[in-house]
Amino acid sequence: MAAPRVAEYVQELFKNSPVEVEVLSNVKVLEKEYPCLAAVNRCANSVPRHQARVIKLQYRGEGPIQKTLMLVGKGITYDTGGADIKAGGFMAGMHRDKCGAAAVAGFFQVV
Repeated sequence: MAAPRVAEYVQELFKNSPVEVEVLSNVKVLEKEYPCLAAVNRCANSVPRHQARVIKLQYRGEGPIQKTLMLVGKGITYDTGGADIKAGGFMAGMHRDKCGAAAVAGFFQVV
């Protein structure tokens, strides 16, 4: 599941819930606000179904907020750095590179 589809999935998952979802996909915004992501996305950016997304989830509890907890999870879903440049056949395990982002989304789903 590449980044655009992940964004659609997450938006649907949290529809009608107290979790706010913001998806950033504009290349100029990514280049300015997330330059390292934009650099890694150069190869995938030429294929619309592989273009990067930044997905922000936010939950605000009721009452006065005394602490803020921020979670960040990497979710690389394609060899964005350069179409199968991994040596020794390690691309097969790259599907696990989205586990951090999936864990954060799962945490929000439980909340």
